[in-house]
Amino acid sequence: SHLLYLLGMRSLSDRRRTQRYILGTPLTGEVMPMHDVVIERLDGSRVTVLSPSAHDIDQELTIHVATSAGLESHRAKVTSSATTSSGSALLYRLELAIDEDEDGAQ
Repeated sequence: SHLLYLLGMRSLSDRRRTQRYILGTPLTGEVMPMHDVVIERLDGSRVTVLSPSAHDIDQELTIHVATSAGLESHRAKVTSSATTSSGSALLYRLELAIDEDEDGAQ
């Protein structure tokens, strides 16, 4: 309570009760937190990235790439996955096939 007062905030008690989104019908899906990857190679519709987390073959992902024109989003499928390391960090080399038939996942 003292910390909130020092920051000039009166109360955060309503934040958890306030509904942000209401779905009319339930949706089935998966939620996965975004994380940064290093693009190792880009060859047409194939992208090789170094990721801090493993992904299964044939898993569908959405990749977001910052470009000079803004953020571009593309659907992709994992075609191969292998462990690697950089310094003392364990990483995963993922090969992704970009879905060229997409209407734009943006």
